[in-house]
Amino acid sequence: LPGGVSLSSSGVLSGTPDNVAATFNFTVRVTDALSVTDDQALSLTITQALPGGQYSVTFDYNNLQDTFVVKDAATNHSTDNLVKLYTCELGTVCNRTILRWDMSALPNNISITTATLEMYFSQFEPDTNGGTASYNAYVYRMTTPAPTISTCTWLTYDGSNAWTSGGTNAMSAYESVTAIGQSFGWFNWNVLESAQGAYANGGKILYLALDSGPDHSWSNREFISANNASTSLRPKLSISYTQLTGPPPAPSVPPQGKGKFKAGTKGRWRSFR
Repeated sequence: LPGGVSLSSSGVLSGTPDNVAATFNFTVRVTDALSVTDDQALSLTITQALPGGQYSVTFDYNNLQDTFVVKDAATNHSTDNLVKLYTCELGTVCNRTILRWDMSALPNNISITTATLEMYFSQFEPDTNGGTASYNAYVYRMTTPAPTISTCTWLTYDGSNAWTSGGTNAMSAYESVTAIGQSFGWFNWNVLESAQGAYANGGKILYLALDSGPDHSWSNREFISANNASTSLRPKLSISYTQLTGPPPAPSVPPQGKGKFKAGTKGRWRSFR
């Protein structure tokens, strides 16, 4: 646990963390009246507080399903360890990446102020340098028909019902573009309008398509997927927001106890008595 924070024998987490941004891993053991025990690995992340009463959350692979579709193919790739972008001749899209983010953990009645998609570029197609030295990757919000990630292909959005050219009929105008060179690492896209639109729709499910534009030929980029063994390099969706009325929902408070519990603002703590 971080300095300044303790976990009592009754299970109450209390204290004010030291001014440090880090993730702390720990194991909790519970014992019942028959002395039967159960262990659970947990983690606690402390980040710097945002100014102006803003809150932040980062969605990781636990909130993500992803795949990529291949031009004219009826194959689903939702269990692959990479997702891919590939541009064929004359700017033709031949691989498109599709992501489904579950944002249901966001509280109601908020205003989303920033939203950033983060992907780790990890390799090219075998025996190439990825084609062009700089590859423009565009991000789009997808709406209707919403793809079923586990079954969608270039030909169908759910394994049986057709859509147009790998989902182009579900894609809005692109929101942002990021140039990806030939050095591996993290790359970011602004997806604020897409996240706001998905949140306003009420379902808090955000579908995104990552695509190449018409400005390349015979070029490709590949990214770590939600299924990759390198969990620390899997995609992320970072969101900041402002609560419009009232504080964010607080965690459950143990009865008849006193302590300080994290209440939604990373790095800030509220007291309940």
